[in-house]
Amino acid sequence: MEERHGKGNIDPAPHARNFLDCIRSREQTNCDTLTGHLSPAATLIGNVALRTRSYVDSDAKTERFTNNPAANQWLSYKYRAPYKLGDYPLSLSRADFSCSIGGGRWCSSSPMP
Repeated sequence: MEERHGKGNIDPAPHARNFLDCIRSREQTNCDTLTGHLSPAATLIGNVALRTRSYVDSDAKTERFTNNPAANQWLSYKYRAPYKLGDYPLSLSRADFSCSIGGGRWCSSSPMP
């Protein structure tokens, strides 16, 4: 594989502006909610496998790990008091996305950074 270099823009301002404009206009955002929900799934699952240093089997319907209960602790986090958001887990994938990411087996034997 050949190394490639290019210029990119990771400035989140255009996405924030689009989101705020769509709140006002009720139009669809540039990135729909489902895509925004599903796009980090592989990275999140891989990160959990790395942190637990284990294989993790994910269930796309429940968005939980089935073979490693300790891995599920990485799906949410606790806020400092007095801040709270509720019991909303960080999601992994959706059942309609299971053909390419959900319901898969992921592993990592790499040491934690």
